[in-house]
Amino acid sequence: MSLAPELSELTNPLSEKENPHPSPHPHKDPKIASDPSMRRIGWFMGGVVDDYRRRLPLWCSDISMAATHKTISSALFMFFATLASTVALGVVIKRSTKCSDASDVDQLTCKDGESLLGVSEWLVMNSIAGVVHALVGCQPLLVLRPTDPITAFVTLLFNVSSSFNVEFFSLLACTGVFVSLYMIIIAGLELSRFIQLLTRFTYDIFAVFVCSIYCVDGVQGIWDRFSDEDIKNPANEDHSVAESLWAFNLGLLLFVTAFWLHFMTRRKILFEGIRSFLADYALTIATLVCVLVSYCPVWSSGVSISVERVDTGAGTQYGVEATLSGRDW
Repeated sequence: MSLAPELSELTNPLSEKENPHPSPHPHKDPKIASDPSMRRIGWFMGGVVDDYRRRLPLWCSDISMAATHKTISSALFMFFATLASTVALGVVIKRSTKCSDASDVDQLTCKDGESLLGVSEWLVMNSIAGVVHALVGCQPLLVLRPTDPITAFVTLLFNVSSSFNVEFFSLLACTGVFVSLYMIIIAGLELSRFIQLLTRFTYDIFAVFVCSIYCVDGVQGIWDRFSDEDIKNPANEDHSVAESLWAFNLGLLLFVTAFWLHFMTRRKILFEGIRSFLADYALTIATLVCVLVSYCPVWSSGVSISVERVDTGAGTQYGVEATLSGRDW
């Protein structure tokens, strides 16, 4: 009596009888290969229609089932994480698009000391894009935020406009239009389906690239404060040693507080419910604590340290002004 069939079933639990739709890529994960979202439709915009056909019946349940306390903690975590990166990159783009470095065409409507883009534009852009994509993007786990590569690309466009003496906003708008056309073509031809051919190694490379940029920029931002040429200013003015040390201590406080609270569930102090609450709201609590601590030099009568604040313009009570004063939009 031969044991070949029994050994075959043991070594290959997903036989043809159990898996009527074998994966075209045997070395890939069969769950990914059999995922209906990875199935090619075969006609233009068929993938977009298929995404809406599968996700639209679940649109209401995605919102109603999300009404839990875990959703609030996750939403606040993403809000502060997105807000922090948006403000930080907004400051970077403001320093990179100064009117003094702009083209001759832009300098006609641009004053010295101003910038073409800044925190206001980054906040508005991220808010509008985030709301629209969250509602109609067919992607419940979509995370939107301006990344450092995008900021570096916009900075490169600014340098190109300055070198060729063309208007920056016209070049930026044309670039956006062509990128939109490319994205429509990619979606229409279902090119995103080929993501199943990539391995986790490719994903990890891109993840490390993006994360390393944030780490390098954070450390470089602190380092540049101490290497500033005007660092000998008095403590109550910008670019002073006291301001640099205060910024370093605030960054260190945020990092330590967030990590300490994040691993609170592994500790034995307090009740289990309180530890879980502190771990869920770790970044939110750390951010609020650091914001309150940053006002200590302002509230103290005996200490006067200049603290750099994010400038969003005078604006209205519930709004912000454009970074460029001569622009009314």
